[in-house]
Amino acid sequence: MVVAGGGLVGCETALFLAQRGKKVTIVEILGMVLRGINHNNRDYLLKLLVDAGVQILTEMNILEISDEGVTVADKSGAKTIIRAETVVLAVGLTPRKNSWGSLRDKITEVYAIGDAVEARNVKNAIWEGYRTARLI
Repeated sequence: MVVAGGGLVGCETALFLAQRGKKVTIVEILGMVLRGINHNNRDYLLKLLVDAGVQILTEMNILEISDEGVTVADKSGAKTIIRAETVVLAVGLTPRKNSWGSLRDKITEVYAIGDAVEARNVKNAIWEGYRTARLI
């Protein structure tokens, strides 16, 4: 299996699959996986991934997903095919900024929090919810 994306969702998904006996490779375009994660949590999750046998490839660009697997290219442009029957996409999130806009005409006060503002993690949504509730 190939997990495209080495963020928190991609790494946790890879760990879940590896712990269930799957051979998993994470492919990340950036120079490191788990960017922006608390270093203690990052170190622990990386250890779990290594212990589970997950292969981690960084600075690799996915060029194609086909029946054969995933074609990747490194920084120099050298191409490799990673054989895989299954590919999991964990390549990021996009905010749904307009999903709440239609409510403005129906409700007096509307506040956007969480992924309606910007795709992030639940900690940010909880903090924004708390801060917004205090303002109301």
